[in-house]
Amino acid sequence: MRKQALLLTTVAIFLLLLLATTPVEPVAKATGSEDQSSVESTATAPQQTAERLRMELYDQRSFLLSLAEAGIYDIQGPLLAGVVPHHLVADRLIASFFRTAAQWQEAYDTVVLIGPNHSGLGSRIITGTYDLETELGLLVCDQERVQQLLASPDLPISVFRQQIAEDHTISAIVPYIKKYLPDVKLVTLLLTSDIRQAEIVTLAALLAEMENILIVGSIDFSHYLSPVEAAFHDAESWAAILDHNHESLSRMGDANMDSPGAMQVILRVLASRGAEIKLLQRSEASLLRSAPLAEGTTSYLILGSTLPPQVMATR
Repeated sequence: MRKQALLLTTVAIFLLLLLATTPVEPVAKATGSEDQSSVESTATAPQQTAERLRMELYDQRSFLLSLAEAGIYDIQGPLLAGVVPHHLVADRLIASFFRTAAQWQEAYDTVVLIGPNHSGLGSRIITGTYDLETELGLLVCDQERVQQLLASPDLPISVFRQQIAEDHTISAIVPYIKKYLPDVKLVTLLLTSDIRQAEIVTLAALLAEMENILIVGSIDFSHYLSPVEAAFHDAESWAAILDHNHESLSRMGDANMDSPGAMQVILRVLASRGAEIKLLQRSEASLLRSAPLAEGTTSYLILGSTLPPQVMATR
């Protein structure tokens, strides 16, 4: 009986999560020729500012389809930060987030992209000083802000070319940044799972001092679980995020999310600005593929944050 009660509870949580999310607004699908021209229109002339890295995780057909299916989330005011997946089963959710952010693209000079270091190689914080080549053109590194982070004596941070080039935390997202925010610069940050709380606090404090940035967490949530188990852990994760419960987040692993450290950095920056966070959409791989997955599902929480209305009114 207890087992049945637990199962009913997790199913209820799953349904509540689905009801709590705001679906994206569907848009008309473009034709193939229109999609191709829209991709080419964002390409810009190369700038000789740094070594270039080619981003290889790119499939044009899937990318164009995700753009055609992208909607706009219901959120008011310029986004200060957000969270998207890097699992490309959810590519249309990534596209929808950046299409939403593009409504205020003049507000952003730089995107700070932060998420897990999947290999665990290198220092606890990895960054890059490289311009990233995408099919849409060059995404230029914000050298000034990267150097500010590298200059901190309290951060275990270093430049690691291989990780920036190969980790899909970065490569899955950069085409969408270039498509929807074509003029921004980029700061890349990969965090290992053993990053320390003091380092999270220091990194968040440095980012909080930076103006005109959009902080984007590249984070997948529950991994390799059944849909019911994923719903249970997503409810647990969302509760900790809403409560800014750093102690709970610090204990989480892949059953909840793949970078609790990146989530905590984002929350600390938002807390310093008095900003709210909102669940824009929840989904998972088996729903998007309309079929159960033998290896278990991966879940996605699309999050967005803006300043409270009363703060916005004074600006």
